[in-house]
Amino acid sequence: MKKYILILTILLTGCASIDSILNTNGVIKTHISKFDKAKIVIMSPTFAERGFNLNHFVKFGLYWEEKYGNNARLIVQIDRAANFSLDKNLEIKIDGKILSLKNVNELDFGNLNYDSGAKGITSEKDYIISKEQILQMANGKKGAYRLHLLKTYIDGNIDYYKNDQNSIPKPFKNFYSNVWGN
Repeated sequence: MKKYILILTILLTGCASIDSILNTNGVIKTHISKFDKAKIVIMSPTFAERGFNLNHFVKFGLYWEEKYGNNARLIVQIDRAANFSLDKNLEIKIDGKILSLKNVNELDFGNLNYDSGAKGITSEKDYIISKEQILQMANGKKGAYRLHLLKTYIDGNIDYYKNDQNSIPKPFKNFYSNVWGN
């Protein structure tokens, strides 16, 4: 019996390790532009909220290049084809304080992406976020968001119960450190 428990433990631990190696959520990459030698930092989208009973998945990613200074782009990705609102801001509530993030391009309904793998169809849109707002999101204790689409909106929570690559806190802190230092 002890032998079976040991084998099961090794298998489960191995699977968890492989999963963390293959995880692409919240991964930060730094590039130097070949054109003008400018620094570019990209964080792949990570889950705002996780769970089995969700009707949708919303992910937040970040993009920064030197010309943005103390701002970055918050990339919002949802797991279906959708048109984003042209005139309404993304609203994020962190510890009772509401952040209102403007569209990067108010004439754009967002981008539609198709991945033949597990992702399928996703839609995404970029919003302007300051470095202070990134820290607020990274260090929050309780959060929620309202994402305005063309004819409706999506409300959801921001999960702070886990501090890993699949949640907001750790990747947002790492992104901040990569761009602006501690």
